[in-house]
Amino acid sequence: MEYNGYKIVGDGVFGYNHIKPVGKGSVPASLRGAYTTKTFAQKAIDAYISMNKKGKTNGKADNSK
Repeated sequence: MEYNGYKIVGDGVFGYNHIKPVGKGSVPASLRGAYTTKTFAQKAIDAYISMNKKGKTNGKADNSK
């Protein structure tokens, strides 16, 4: 399953889900690990994206505040 630029894939053995990048690159350290459901993985991706987009404009820190 693809979600917000990441793939959520099952491990095929124990029923855990892992987050993988779409295309080249690596997964940020805060998203690495095993998730018991796809919903938990989606929430982790949403939290990571919201934390990293807050206060940034065009990839640079927003100093206007």
